[in-house]
Amino acid sequence: CSSDLSTLSRPGQPRRMVAPPPAKGGSQTAGSTLAMPAMGAIASICSATAISGVVQGLGWLSYSIVAVVVCVAAGTALRALRCPPPLIWIGQLFVLLCLTVTLFTSSGFLVVLPGPTALHDLGAVFAQAGTDIQNGVPPVAADPAILCLIVLSIGGVAITADTLAVTAKGPAAAGLILLCGYAIPATMDDALRPLVSFVVGAAPFPGTPSLEGV
Repeated sequence: CSSDLSTLSRPGQPRRMVAPPPAKGGSQTAGSTLAMPAMGAIASICSATAISGVVQGLGWLSYSIVAVVVCVAAGTALRALRCPPPLIWIGQLFVLLCLTVTLFTSSGFLVVLPGPTALHDLGAVFAQAGTDIQNGVPPVAADPAILCLIVLSIGGVAITADTLAVTAKGPAAAGLILLCGYAIPATMDDALRPLVSFVVGAAPFPGTPSLEGV
């Protein structure tokens, strides 16, 4: 004890700062499993605004939000269970299929699970969507067939963006996937590309790189 006191009281000797022990990774883990998926979900929803140029009204937006939230929440839950990345991706696709069966058919097994009858009914919905695309003039009406395509497409984009940003830890690469939402309106007509959709779609990206190390 005396030697320690003399060392502390010796003039001219700098005091050695002892670094605090590193904090346990509980809060960092929570941030990495919640902040980045949430930002990816927001970016996916914002990029979905490009659909406003090809579909009438705004009723499709609620379907897009539900699809994104359900798919991202499924991925977050599977990562919390420490599932392998391929299983996370497959699980998200299965959840998206169950959501589609629930929303656009009434023949799912236990309402939500896809069975032969439900898959047959979904095939009829896809056939109707193909007819609407071939015969309709943008912006087309948001009937159930078009809404089904929107749920599948936006849900698929959200799953891919979530996989790249969170599972693969490459949020910048997810931006390339989100640009796909602008491909169809951009190839149809300049009038179908509202400027506000580009502004809203780009808004989440400045905050995404800062979360990469969370």
